[in-house]
Amino acid sequence: MFRRQRGFTLIELLVVIAIILILAAILFPVFAKVRAKALQTACINNLNQMGKACEMYQQAWGDVLVPYGAPFLWSPPGMWPQLIDPYLKQIEGGRLVTTGKMGKLFKCPSAVEEEEGGFAFERSYGMNQEMGGWFSANGAGARVVTVSKAKYPSQTMRMAETQWRAQGGSYLCADPRTYDPNDAQSHQFAIRHNDVGEVLWVDGHVSSMTMGRYVYQGDPNSAAERANNDKRVWLRITGPKYQP
Repeated sequence: MFRRQRGFTLIELLVVIAIILILAAILFPVFAKVRAKALQTACINNLNQMGKACEMYQQAWGDVLVPYGAPFLWSPPGMWPQLIDPYLKQIEGGRLVTTGKMGKLFKCPSAVEEEEGGFAFERSYGMNQEMGGWFSANGAGARVVTVSKAKYPSQTMRMAETQWRAQGGSYLCADPRTYDPNDAQSHQFAIRHNDVGEVLWVDGHVSSMTMGRYVYQGDPNSAAERANNDKRVWLRITGPKYQP
């Protein structure tokens, strides 16, 4: 006598599907958070490696901070990514040209192409303009800054995650003193990792900052407010020391 195998009933199939959907609803957000954390860790690693390259540059050039651009002319060796690339070997061909490509260390893995502002080079970080560099095409006002000038190296920003809005972008991080989050043409502090962006400090450590902590809070046209909020200006090479 043969026994006919009993299949799943419709109710049982629906129960199984419901259980799978519940598990997916629970696990997918967890997977998304894990992935986001992994991308943040990769971004922090990028900044850590660039920080080490900056320190090697300083050792080779008599404790001079890496400037945002060569402090003489617009000609090579060029801007800060090119200045530290000998220690990273990331830029294709070693020179920043329109046909060149920057390596993965200069781009946050969480960044999207729309942030590039139409610029040919992929980069997600900006240099503090107080690190030194040129101020005009002919080198007038160019300067270098020694490490000793950084009075509070653990609280002086070297680089920050930056979002490029303007056509052509910039090599500088957003200035908290003149920051306008509503200006569609400016480069801005980039919040890419769960409401924070990553910052590399002169002493080499990397930490996360919220937009509220990064941005100057006050009327930029008010001298009194600027003086009162001066402790929040992270780009000042000589301080003062931050006091929350």
